[in-house]
Amino acid sequence: QVIVHEQFRGKPFPFQQLVWLHMDCSPNGSLRGLCLDFLKVVDAILGTNYLKTYARGRATADSLILDIATVASNHNIGVLVLDEIQNADAASSGGRDSLMNALVHLTNTIGVPITYVGTFASWGLLTRQFRQIRRRSEEQHVVWDRMAPDGEYWSSLVEAMWNFQYRSEDTR
Repeated sequence: QVIVHEQFRGKPFPFQQLVWLHMDCSPNGSLRGLCLDFLKVVDAILGTNYLKTYARGRATADSLILDIATVASNHNIGVLVLDEIQNADAASSGGRDSLMNALVHLTNTIGVPITYVGTFASWGLLTRQFRQIRRRSEEQHVVWDRMAPDGEYWSSLVEAMWNFQYRSEDTR
């Protein structure tokens, strides 16, 4: 997840590259909450103090989105995995549109691809605006539906997973 660079072209270059970042969308779907969670997760991984630095007083969501863009750029984040994206639908008074617009801005500004993970309830959110639909069609997207327990894919999955069984007795 983290690559620590010590030199570049023979010269000292202490740099922590964050290859991927996984985080949950804030439970209330707020943009400010997402930004604060982002800083908290980066701090936990890298041992930094970004949350304390940027979340001073009543920092607004607009200022925080610029701050997380700076942090993402400074650590060359490769991909942001945003889990529980259906929580964004809980945002009140246009908050979900604000959140989705901020995520598009983050992707456009610093080129960090975002992988959305959520329940099927998030599909309406991700296809609500035309540009979200366009992005879904430009990028690879996968919708996993339930597998039929007697189907071919289910059997293949179970057989593959059986190699990782940790019980001492076979439970098939």
